[in-house]
Amino acid sequence: MERKDMATEVFGRGLTCSQAVAVAFAEHYGIDPDTILKLSRGFGGGMGGMGGQCGAVSGAYMVIGMGYDPTDPVAKGKVYEKVQEFTRKFRERHSELNCNVLLGCDISSAEGKALMKEKNLRETHCACFVKDSVDIAEEVLGLRS
Repeated sequence: MERKDMATEVFGRGLTCSQAVAVAFAEHYGIDPDTILKLSRGFGGGMGGMGGQCGAVSGAYMVIGMGYDPTDPVAKGKVYEKVQEFTRKFRERHSELNCNVLLGCDISSAEGKALMKEKNLRETHCACFVKDSVDIAEEVLGLRS
């Protein structure tokens, strides 16, 4: 199964957008899926449901950093370059990184949550952000076959 399909399937089961993106790369990095699901959980819904930066984007940033030595100062620059490339490519597709702007409603409010549910935004928008985040991360990391 392709990573983006796995992420979409996991997201469809109710996991957060950040979890769906991050867990799709767990096997590649040899990381226990349960651990990565725990680490990435709080980033969903624009950082803990506050509507800030898209959790799918945050999950991709985590994934990008996983392939580098955390103590190597040169690696830090490489990670930043890859994150910036990812960000540029995500913005090319969606023009924004902020959940509330991407979805057109304040998901941190009761009204926004109701609108999100009413308009089925999780399925029509968020699932696309998850899929695109995996796709772009694979491209940036050179993982496509």
